[in-house]
Amino acid sequence: LCYLLLFAWAAWRAYLFQIQRVREREQLAFEHREMERVKALEQMKTNFFSNVTHEFRTPLTLIAEPVRQLLHNPRDPELTAKLRLVDRNSQHLLQLVNQLLDMAKLESGQMSLDLRRGDLGQIVRDVFETFLPLAEKRGVKLTFRQDSKDSQNFEFDPGKVELVLNNLISNALKFTPE
Repeated sequence: LCYLLLFAWAAWRAYLFQIQRVREREQLAFEHREMERVKALEQMKTNFFSNVTHEFRTPLTLIAEPVRQLLHNPRDPELTAKLRLVDRNSQHLLQLVNQLLDMAKLESGQMSLDLRRGDLGQIVRDVFETFLPLAEKRGVKLTFRQDSKDSQNFEFDPGKVELVLNNLISNALKFTPE
């Protein structure tokens, strides 16, 4: 009777072990299918962004080029200043579109810094000036102050610095009362 009970218990444990293995295999297969589905969705999203971004680049280029041509033939100083602002903003928008294209690089882990030596103050000043009309429209006074009279050259990624500054100033304007 003890041998029979021991054999029945061993058979029952073997049966439970097999059921557990089948469940684990099914769970792994499900997780693998889910991972493949998520990967396919991510690829579709990346392709969508790439296609939309390419569609934005053409009209942006077509807008920017006539502005540049008008800037080469200045007649009215006030118009020239506004055209420079339009040119800077169109270039900024083109950079944002290019960043969407770089999204695939970022997702694949191939995004790297584009370090260049340059005047950080000039980058900050350029970004600051692009927001002046918006600040004026919203009744917010923006001021730019650079402590150092002489410009200092630093090594930095201009695109990433511009992106951070644009986000900071944009959010500041968005949440600052008149």
